[in-house]
Amino acid sequence: MMSRTYYIETFGCQMNKADSEAIGGLLEEEGFESTELPEAADFILLNTCAVRDHAEQKAYSYLGRYLQMKRNSPRKLIAFAGCVAQKEAANLVQRFPELDLVVGPRNFTALPEYIHRLRTDSGRIVATAGEEDLVDATTPRSRGADSTGQGWVTIMVGCDRFCSYCIVPYTREREKCRKPADVEQEVRELVEKGIKEITLLGQSVTGYGRKAGFESDFVDLIERLDCISGNFRMRFTSPYPGDIDQRLIGCFDELEHLAPHLHLPVQSGSNEILKRMNRRYTREDYLDIVEKIRQLDTDVAITTDVIVGFPGESEEDYQQTRELFEKIKYDKAYIFKYSPREGTPAAEYEDNLSQEVIDRRHAALLELYEQGAEQRNQRHVGKTYEVLIEGESPKSSPDNRQLVGRTGHNNVVVLPYLGADLEGEFVNVRINKAASYTLFGEPVEEETNFIAARAVS
Repeated sequence: MMSRTYYIETFGCQMNKADSEAIGGLLEEEGFESTELPEAADFILLNTCAVRDHAEQKAYSYLGRYLQMKRNSPRKLIAFAGCVAQKEAANLVQRFPELDLVVGPRNFTALPEYIHRLRTDSGRIVATAGEEDLVDATTPRSRGADSTGQGWVTIMVGCDRFCSYCIVPYTREREKCRKPADVEQEVRELVEKGIKEITLLGQSVTGYGRKAGFESDFVDLIERLDCISGNFRMRFTSPYPGDIDQRLIGCFDELEHLAPHLHLPVQSGSNEILKRMNRRYTREDYLDIVEKIRQLDTDVAITTDVIVGFPGESEEDYQQTRELFEKIKYDKAYIFKYSPREGTPAAEYEDNLSQEVIDRRHAALLELYEQGAEQRNQRHVGKTYEVLIEGESPKSSPDNRQLVGRTGHNNVVVLPYLGADLEGEFVNVRINKAASYTLFGEPVEEETNFIAARAVS
């Protein structure tokens, strides 16, 4: 009898989360039921990410655990999917002989067929050929109980940037965009279902429609989506700094539903390292974008990604990154230690830094970020924001129950417990304390008009 219960373990970015929702939807359309317990599932799928070594190694660790379950329940099927599957298919087959299915991001829409074949035929399946499937509005989704009012909408797949450190163009291949009407239909349906926050996803999301002959560019798309009626806010990730122009910057002042938050990956503050990374913008270009954003009437949060210890990064290069952090004072920064990804140009560079140097620079930059973030977060104290409640705080206790949510700036907010039924709903919260990573506040009763979760007082 064909498998009827499934469990998905997702690693990595929001794009992978969106893929897992589509995978779950496809399985449920075929009569499968989701379970939150892997040991209770007939079919377990690990949806993996190859961008960072930590996520890849974590996926292997989980795979070992689930294969042990399979030894105790031989009819349980185990699938290894996503970017690591695409990159390491041959090694996976050799290293894990009990693994039933290896499927890349280009092939996941055929999963129900693969499972049927595994139940009726002997042997395993390796499916990593062809072009990546581009989901559309007709692709079913399984948006689990942990969605907390958030919806992920993939508007494009693949990447044409070929940054020297990044494996994505090799695992997800070249850019393909969904039609604007198709994206609009999915967003409209999510809003009608009560989803309060929509995040538009793409490996280089602001490059949407860039290829010749496409009917709309990224600004056209978000202007179109902003016309949808409803109580929701809209984000996008991740943009490419070279795509950010005044027209897009102006959208933060002009569009009602666009959240006041721009995630702007810098990767390095050194022009020399940016060039080695094949990032086609300069430090000066980046600072010009930040200056224009800070001149807007709307207070826009700026967050970033940065890589510390890239091959050839001199002390001067590193100091230029520190100077950038001191100047910008990011609202949030994801600071990564460089790890080579086999198959990328940077993996062939020979001037790698010692782990000791990388660790030292990472720790120092993290400390600098925390100081700047706490200082910048003080501007929120005394203001009231619409906070999307995500659920009970992990630090909640029976004696001090707390909720946690996010502002339009994407700041985490902790507030007193008001009831579990508020998950996925907006609550007006006045901020009374700020730290580097978290804001603290109290709910207020005042009436407000919804304007992209900006401050209301």
